[in-house]
Amino acid sequence: MKGPWRWNTDLNFSFNRNKVLDLPYNLSYISGFGGVYGRTNAILLQKGYGLGEFYGWVAKGVDPATGHELYLGKDGKTLTDAPSSSARQFIGNAQPKFVYGMTNSVSWKNFDLTVFIQGSYGNKIFNAGRLELESMTDLSNQSTAILRRWRKAGDVTDIPGVDTLGNGDNSRVSTRFLESGSYLRVKTMTISYKIPQSVVSRLGLAGIMVYVSANNLITITKYKGFDPEVSSYGSTNNNTSYNTTTTNSTDNRNISIGMDSGAYPQSKMILFGLNVSLK
Repeated sequence: MKGPWRWNTDLNFSFNRNKVLDLPYNLSYISGFGGVYGRTNAILLQKGYGLGEFYGWVAKGVDPATGHELYLGKDGKTLTDAPSSSARQFIGNAQPKFVYGMTNSVSWKNFDLTVFIQGSYGNKIFNAGRLELESMTDLSNQSTAILRRWRKAGDVTDIPGVDTLGNGDNSRVSTRFLESGSYLRVKTMTISYKIPQSVVSRLGLAGIMVYVSANNLITITKYKGFDPEVSSYGSTNNNTSYNTTTTNSTDNRNISIGMDSGAYPQSKMILFGLNVSLK
């Protein structure tokens, strides 16, 4: 749009489709990615699958009779015994179906408004921080979610009872802590005003502009963590070593995406500025 009102919009989408075609030493898979507080790792790298595949148990809910977390086997049936490693399966992917961004620039007379919106859709995040805060396996502080924990036979709730055995069965790497990572965020918004030229000329200047800018202003998401745009293992080193007799890797590289172990969220900032141009 052109004229007294000027409006320009830029829109972009990005799609990423990937598949692991080969692995070192003729391995079919490599584990050891996305470690979670002394429990099993949350990510498995396997030929034929994409990067960022979460691997764990499928949680069914809390047994009202015992207060134990129930899990499903690969056949879809509820496990009656302690869940074994063989019951683990692929439970979600950290890769979004697409990421997007939109920039709107609107002007009217001496006023300018620029809004940049971005986000992702279809990705999962493993909330390892929530796992720790709801596990009740040690003396560390817990979240208020445990106030609705199972206490006696017949209680219907989504939080298991206290893990009296301390074996972590009630807080395994499972779909219970796997959450939607989709979000829409107003990343930046800037409003500026150019002082009229008649005023600026009397001051012997070429131009004066005042502005206010906000970063990470609004985020819309269902994710329960602090920030859906962070990753705890996103910047690991590049020194990879493999044990050729097993399937363990000692380095995450950038494979452990979508893991949130309490990563520090991005800050919300509001900036005020004055731009003065000299002749």
